Amino acid sequence: MSIYIQHIIRGFIILLIQVSVFKNLSWEINGFNYLVVLIYPLIFALLPFQINKLWLVILSFLVGLAVDFFYDSPGVHASALLVMSYTRILIIKWLEPRGGYTVHQNPTLYHQGFQWTMRYMLSLFTIHHLWYFSMLSFTLFYFDQILLHTILSLLVDIPLVFILLFLFNPKY
Repeated sequence: MSIYIQHIIRGFIILLIQVSVFKNLSWEINGFNYLVVLIYPLIFALLPFQINKLWLVILSFLVGLAVDFFYDSPGVHASALLVMSYTRILIIKWLEPRGGYTVHQNPTLYHQGFQWTMRYMLSLFTIHHLWYFSMLSFTLFYFDQILLHTILSLLVDIPLVFILLFLFNPKY
């Protein structure tokens, strides 16, 4: 099976899980939703290093719009994925090993190991979540709540992402 088809199938499965299962999970206190489970950024975190940057941005925008459609949030998920996709390029360069990446390596546990993958996923998901919650409140006046949302969601999302990575152990 082609590597591209594997990425597409994995992306659809993650997207389906996001909009059918995790959309309905929330932790609400006094009418305010403090915990949002967002695993769909994993679709773009696992894409190959050598993916065309234009395709990365176009795909992230389209997937973000699809998630926005299911969440009834006009453009919030799309903008968060776009910001994450732009910064993904910088994070990959920042985390690049001394010898560089080989052509066939991907940002997975199989190729990069636990420590590198943890820093990579934590960086991407933090950027995504900070932007997402900032766009939801649309002001930095509530920065303490934005930070609280981000931290609480990361405390659930990162372990969940690693459970998925250990269960499926993608090589591509």
